[in-house]
Amino acid sequence: MSRVRRQRPQRVQVQFPVEVMYGDQRLTEATVNISTFGMFIETRRPPAPGSRVEVLFQLPGLPGDWQLGAEVRWVLSPVSASHSHAGMGVRFSSLTRQERKCLESFVENWRPD
Repeated sequence: MSRVRRQRPQRVQVQFPVEVMYGDQRLTEATVNISTFGMFIETRRPPAPGSRVEVLFQLPGLPGDWQLGAEVRWVLSPVSASHSHAGMGVRFSSLTRQERKCLESFVENWRPD
């Protein structure tokens, strides 16, 4: 029996401000990376995995604001992040076809300065 190995989506290292809203909380944090399916957000105050959040951001070099629903998929605590960033991985849950295409283009064409 052959195993089908799912390929991880392409992810680019890019930092930009992102607001995270959940419950009555509104945090201003920064991204570490982004893909067409989600992003890793550096924070020391993440909500629990499974939490629904709204993320607001602007993609560097592109006009317009993004506001997307997302789910916290995993959390990296400050203790376990001694060699990397503490924060949370979120998966976008409310992308239109046009938004997904825009993100795909951003990820494929991103070149850091």
